[in-house]
Amino acid sequence: SSLVLPLGKDLICVNLDDGSTRWRYSDDQVGDVHVFGDETHVYRSYRGQQDTSFRLLQFDLASGDVDTMGNHSVRKASTSIFRSPVPVKIEGVDILIGAGIDHLPKESTESYLLEGPLKISWNAENYPIYETNKKGLGAALPPLIFGHRSYWMVHDQVLCFDHITKQVCWRTSLPKGVLTSRISHWKNHLFIAAENEVLYALDLVNGSVQWQVPIAGTPGRLFHTQQDTWLIGGADRTLYRVDRQEQTVSQRYKLKGSNKILQRASLITGDLVLLSDGEY
Repeated sequence: SSLVLPLGKDLICVNLDDGSTRWRYSDDQVGDVHVFGDETHVYRSYRGQQDTSFRLLQFDLASGDVDTMGNHSVRKASTSIFRSPVPVKIEGVDILIGAGIDHLPKESTESYLLEGPLKISWNAENYPIYETNKKGLGAALPPLIFGHRSYWMVHDQVLCFDHITKQVCWRTSLPKGVLTSRISHWKNHLFIAAENEVLYALDLVNGSVQWQVPIAGTPGRLFHTQQDTWLIGGADRTLYRVDRQEQTVSQRYKLKGSNKILQRASLITGDLVLLSDGEY
């Protein structure tokens, strides 16, 4: 098994069996902060040699061999975003799903979803998913994908895109979007820990808000166990335990000691809790 780390211009593959570096790739341009892969390859976008394009590279997970899958044109790369695409299989076909924000300051911003067959020469179609604006707003975060649908947090909107009909199924506006957290799901609900200090539970089918509970601002990632949803509030450094059946915050935890501050980085599963105070 391997761990792939995107670090600026470098991409490092670590062998998890012994901690050794399996391979390392260095580019002359900065790559995307996200990287996605499957059992054999990983995919990462990089700024192009000119300020009007991005490159998509494919890396062999075992050897680190690199193939260029294509270029994506924008008006100004230094102010735009081309996210590394996610490999998925839909109706038996391997495809890559990504997103772009084409932002030209003082003029306009175009935000779109990118989808195309997983081939060395990636030929992707663009599907607009957010209104044209002048503020650089768009699909800046990776999607959540399962089945033939992808779910996106786009500024203050949550939307569902159907990759068979190639249309947005539903779109739900919230008072604020997410910053430090990410869209998550458990069974029939999407969960959004938004920056207006509220955790929202949305219906997967139609996007309607089913219930909501108050939390703290700048929350961390969401974790789900059989009965509860967990998160750490960045503003109050408190671990929240949310009972999904009762739809309420059932418990709040803080680290003991006046100098102990709970960090957002954490891991919570059914039988494991990893927390940090920044030192341990």
